[in-house]
Amino acid sequence: NDMASLDTIIVKKILDAKCPEDIFGKKTTTEALKKLYRQLVEPIHPDHFNGTKEERTAQEAFVKLTHMQSVGLQALRNGTYGKEN
Repeated sequence: NDMASLDTIIVKKILDAKCPEDIFGKKTTTEALKKLYRQLVEPIHPDHFNGTKEERTAQEAFVKLTHMQSVGLQALRNGTYGKEN
């Protein structure tokens, strides 16, 4: 089957996440976070779903994952990653 199929488990984990730790784990490093981001973004990237019914969901998950990566990297720089607010 050449048609891409949206990985619903990954999408659900991303869309249900309340903070970066929900996606990337309670303890991580900048490099580990970036590596996991790359692994997660590949199967959900919206470019794989152009013109399909899954395109909008893929776009939502992609935007949220990218946002969570940014927030997580900033928290790592600030030394606040994994700490309760």
